[in-house]
Formats: sequence, structure tokens, C-alpha cells
Amino acid sequence: MFPENNPQKSLYYRAPAHALRRIVKALGIPPLRVHDLRHSYGSHLLANGVPVEIVAERLGHANATITLSVYRHVPEHERKGWVVDLEALLTQPRAKA
Repeated sequence: MFPENNPQKSLYYRAPAHALRRIVKALGIPPLRVHDLRHSYGSHLLANGVPVEIVAERLGHANATITLSVYRHVPEHERKGWVVDLEALLTQPRAKA
């Protein structure tokens, strides 16, 4: 499976998936694909404030629009942080210009 004896021979293309399957089974967690790890990586980078251009570059995307459309999910804590209390907004005294 691994090219220990022949440095010119590449790694079998399914080796990462097979290794991940064994690790997941040993840990007793639900099945997971290599692509699931990629998606989680991209989503977590964005959720933790990494600039979208850097995430796009690391994931090999041609532009940041692809990255945002596929990997940007709004976590619940962000959703709650942007709640606007309309009553408080309407009853606050207006600042004078």
C-alpha cells in the first residue's frame, strides 16, 4: 500500500480512505469520508475568522465565491449574536447631527 521500497511509486489513491475507515471504526464513531474532513476543515476555518481568500487558496478554489457558497455555514452562536431588538432600536433617542 505504501511506497517504502520504491520512492518512484506513488501512494495507492484509495489508501487515505482505507486508513480513515480503519481509524473511524477503531474510534467507534459514525462513518466518515475524506471529503467530509475537507468540508469540516473549510467550514471551521471560516467560522473562526480566517479570511475567505486564504481558505479558498488552501482548498484550491479558483475564487472565494466558490468557497463561500459551499463552506460558509452560519453557526448558531453567530446567528444569536446578530439579533436586533426592534423595540429597543425604535425607542432609543436619536443622536443629533
